[in-house]
Amino acid sequence: MRVRCTKLINERTGQLINTSPWLTVGKVYLVLEILVREQKYVKFRLVSDDNNTPAFHDSSQFELVSDVVPKCWIATFEPSQDFYLLPSTFAQQGFWERYFDGDDEVRHAFEEVLDALEEEDPPLAN
Repeated sequence: MRVRCTKLINERTGQLINTSPWLTVGKVYLVLEILVREQKYVKFRLVSDDNNTPAFHDSSQFELVSDVVPKCWIATFEPSQDFYLLPSTFAQQGFWERYFDGDDEVRHAFEEVLDALEEEDPPLAN
C-alpha cells in the first residue's frame, strides 16, 4: 500500500504547515502499518524523509496511490481500543522498543519486512 503526501499538518495542533523534516508534499510513501484509534484518528506508519525513522503520521495528510494489501499483514486489537493492520513481525511484543534501541536482530528483521513489502508493491515509475 502506498500513499502520497498531499498536505502537511502539525500533528500536535492540527494546523497546516509549510515544511516538515519528516514528510514532503507530493512524495509517495510505502505504508508499513495502519493504526486506527476508535473515534479519534487513523495513522500510517512509514519511513520518514530521514530514511531511517519509521513513524506514525496522520492519514489526513495523504491520498491512496496503491491499494495493495500486503500478504504479511495481520490484524490486532488492543484493549485500549487500538486496531492495527501490520506485518506479523512488527506485532511481536517489544518489537518497536527494540528497534529504536538499536537491536541489530530487530533492525535486520525490519529490513527483511521492508524488502518484502517493496517487492510486493514496487514503487511507481515517475
